[in-house]
Amino acid sequence: MLLSVNDLAVSFDGALRAGRAVDTVSFTIEKGRTLGLVGSSGSGKSVTCHAILDLLPPTAERLSGTAVFDGQDLFALDEGAMAACRGRRIAMIFQDPVRSLNPVMTIGAQLGETLRLHRGLSGPALTGEIKALLRLVGIPDPALRSRAYPHQLSGGMCQRVMIAMATAARPDLLIADEPTTALDLTTQAQILSLLRDLQEHFGTAILLVSHDVSVVAELAHRVAVMSQGRIVEEGAMASVLRDPRHPVTQEIVADAMRLPIPEALTAPDLGNADLRPPGQGSP
Repeated sequence: MLLSVNDLAVSFDGALRAGRAVDTVSFTIEKGRTLGLVGSSGSGKSVTCHAILDLLPPTAERLSGTAVFDGQDLFALDEGAMAACRGRRIAMIFQDPVRSLNPVMTIGAQLGETLRLHRGLSGPALTGEIKALLRLVGIPDPALRSRAYPHQLSGGMCQRVMIAMATAARPDLLIADEPTTALDLTTQAQILSLLRDLQEHFGTAILLVSHDVSVVAELAHRVAVMSQGRIVEEGAMASVLRDPRHPVTQEIVADAMRLPIPEALTAPDLGNADLRPPGQGSP
């Protein structure tokens, strides 16, 4: 087991049990597998992810729980050890890629920071790896795009850059928080296909967070449904879709099934994206 979260509880401003944002949440993720975390806005999905990485805001407090990652409790790490783990072994794709990127730094400079910090690259090796990563996530003309600023790229391109940054250190676990929100259906399909391809290449485990169960169904092996800070149902993805038990799950599945899943989501096309691992082949 790569990650085991047990009895995680988080509150804001000292709220009592009834007001907890996350209330005794437990789940596991196996190496190389994907767990979907599904729920409506405000159900506690993002707070759970931020708590795992010790990225809660000052107004939030972790009340209890453990998060055992590869045999080590993340909550027992000091600040330096946790910072070293973030990005290197556990990476996160945040919501709203345009705002998550630094607007005054080029794409190449931001990727370069990650590669210098986590892999110690510099000089021509660094430049080559930046191009290889951009090519890996399906961004055309990586030499040109690496000199662009975030506002010069589309939302879909910015999301690809965020994925390149998150996977630059080849983490064991990737937390993707609503990675397809506000993207059109074609780009959404491409992003999900990209995540699947990266998982196959690097064996990365993924915690895929979304309010849309049809998005999670494209990638997840298992799914956990959150409501009011708690996990109300968990099981194999196909089983939960076929026979949802909890009323919240039934509603989420019914909403997703009112319209057919777009064909683009079942057979996405990344064009001529080079999916070789970074560093292999010509940059």
